[in-house]
Amino acid sequence: MRVLVTGAAGRLGGACVAALAHAGHEVRAVRHRRPVAPVPDRRIEVRQGAAAELTRDVDAVVHCAFRFAPHPAADYRRDNLDAALRLMEHGRAHGVRTFVQVSSVMVYGLDAAPGAVPLPESRPPAAGSEVLDPYPAMKIELERRLGALAERLGVNLVVIRPGILFDDRTPPVVRTVGRFGLLVGAGRNHLPFVHAADVADLVRRAVEDGRPAVYHAAPARAVAALPFARAWCRRHDPGLRVLPVPRPAYAALGLLTWAAARVRGRPARWPNLRYGIRRSTRDLRYDVGRARALGWDDTRTRTVQEGIDR
Repeated sequence: MRVLVTGAAGRLGGACVAALAHAGHEVRAVRHRRPVAPVPDRRIEVRQGAAAELTRDVDAVVHCAFRFAPHPAADYRRDNLDAALRLMEHGRAHGVRTFVQVSSVMVYGLDAAPGAVPLPESRPPAAGSEVLDPYPAMKIELERRLGALAERLGVNLVVIRPGILFDDRTPPVVRTVGRFGLLVGAGRNHLPFVHAADVADLVRRAVEDGRPAVYHAAPARAVAALPFARAWCRRHDPGLRVLPVPRPAYAALGLLTWAAARVRGRPARWPNLRYGIRRSTRDLRYDVGRARALGWDDTRTRTVQEGIDR
């Protein structure tokens, strides 16, 4: 297959390009954030350009690109919602039947009650009153609007809802400050940290399957955030120290970071402390039954988990 991947300069987009190419597919990798440079793999074509041209002669689209806040509201909608809708429209006009949208488990909002039963992949996104941040709000609207457009155009829409991404270079923590990785609270809660390569493997399987569906890309085994992060450090970066930070201290750090950015003249959105703290201290599980049915496994994530007991 020939697959278009947007956001190929990002962590997940790059992993998707690698996974698809490794499986033998021809990949058209779209990078807007960095200059286009030759790639030493004849199966990968690196491109920039408009959707009308990029979607020619491809069989499927994997849409990883996303512009994060802070940006003016109009730009935020144009570069995320409008761009995705336009990409699907142009793709369908050129014969694309499968469109993979990368969403997030955060579409369930913060009112999803924690418990022993994992949230099913069939659970609908939250209503607006449950969402406290522009990121999940946009992901929810993307799912809704793309779903309606896909139904009208006859496109097979696949939605991948990943947990919190990490990889061999990026640690599974809430944020890093110098040589410290921070977690909010005691770190005894389970956070859905998942290796980007595992998510990319699910994307590859979903592209090959081609049927419309919603999948969770989340760890199958629930482990506490603090020992998981420390196991990652032992494996990949022994010099990084993971610290559990009390909620008030984390809130103060958020305010100081915002103030420093403002002083330096950098764009900075007022920190949504309530959202950030609640998101980082929840304890939710996510069912991955549909993903398992495709033969998927969180292999790279589990490798880190296995290091906890060593």
